[in-house]
Amino acid sequence: KLDGSEGEPQKRNVQEDLPIGQIYSCGNTILAFSNVPQNGGEYGSYWEWHSETDTFTYLMDMPSSAGYFDDTAGYYHDDGAIWRYTYATGKAEIMVQTGLNGKYQLMAYPDSIVLFSASGEDYTLYIYNWEYELVEAVSVEGYGNYVSSILIGETAERFLLSGKGGYHFISKSELGVGTAEIHPIEQW
Repeated sequence: KLDGSEGEPQKRNVQEDLPIGQIYSCGNTILAFSNVPQNGGEYGSYWEWHSETDTFTYLMDMPSSAGYFDDTAGYYHDDGAIWRYTYATGKAEIMVQTGLNGKYQLMAYPDSIVLFSASGEDYTLYIYNWEYELVEAVSVEGYGNYVSSILIGETAERFLLSGKGGYHFISKSELGVGTAEIHPIEQW
């Protein structure tokens, strides 16, 4: 705890039977990735880490592309669709057919879902709302070689981008009306 009530920091007790690699924050979930799949998957598995007890709860095997995994479901893009995998039922369902073939990563924000190419062949941010409707497709070609490193965050009014020698933004007020463009941030 940050108030110091737990004394000196203790080394994390890693479960030897569960080799955990990276740990991420996904909303209120602390997501742990293991290179070892649990249920026949090909790419590894995702677990929720409970820091208070230093235990893990299995969520799902990793899909073919990175996504967003909260405390009830995982969201990812595969086979031209956005999928939701509900942990409690162990079932995946298609939320929307995107028509995007290839590997696309998914990032989730409070009011939107953003897809972008994991292969670097498509320099477009595909922005969906949580009703799974495409709101806008914004080209980021020329802003960097890796789309995954261009989109760095989000505020209530903007998507924040890094590339082309500085920081930029896409105004959410321009989305859905066909006027979305990338603007430089004059002062950070």
